[in-house]
Amino acid sequence: MALFLAADLLKHLKDASKPAWPVFMPSVIQCLTDEDSEVRTPASYCINLAASLPEFAEAAPKCFEILGQVVGAPAPKKKDEKAKVASDNAVSALVSLARAHANSCPGNIMPWVLIVNKLPLKSDDEEAKKVHEIVVNLVLEQHAGLLGGDKLGKTLSVLAEVYQQEDLATKETDAKIKKVFQMIPADNLRNLQSSFTEKQAKKIEKMLSE
Repeated sequence: MALFLAADLLKHLKDASKPAWPVFMPSVIQCLTDEDSEVRTPASYCINLAASLPEFAEAAPKCFEILGQVVGAPAPKKKDEKAKVASDNAVSALVSLARAHANSCPGNIMPWVLIVNKLPLKSDDEEAKKVHEIVVNLVLEQHAGLLGGDKLGKTLSVLAEVYQQEDLATKETDAKIKKVFQMIPADNLRNLQSSFTEKQAKKIEKMLSE
């Protein structure tokens, strides 16, 4: 209940909730690694909300460290639905941190590498839709964290995977995904074929022919 109260304060009061942060924020951060997945989920949601506030920059480095460990850990067991929801929320929180406080990220943490390796999100529909929309928006903005190095193929495979999946992407996101693939030169797309599953390749071929 305390975590949900903290989330409500952050959601509705935003930066006006800062005077209360010393009361609850240390516990929120500690709960990110709690053994109980039903505790980790609201803790991550709190960090997700707080990350959008400039005042959170001071706490951001520690949260990067902790969420980096959480997101970088092995995936939960397939049958542990609550743990998978907690994992999705941790990824979503790391996305918010990486977008808002990139300059506060410790040098040993590579948030976008960790994020891309955990996409697409599939267990928490609400967070999945938010994160996938953010990802396609950043791709359209040519965000280096998602396109640099060897991440381009993986990022595009994620977009192809969630395309027209109603529980994972909105129609607006689908339209943006289609735009992304239409912008890529045919030769470049052919060079990335090994990044796609057969199903993803067929989806890409279909969206480009429409």
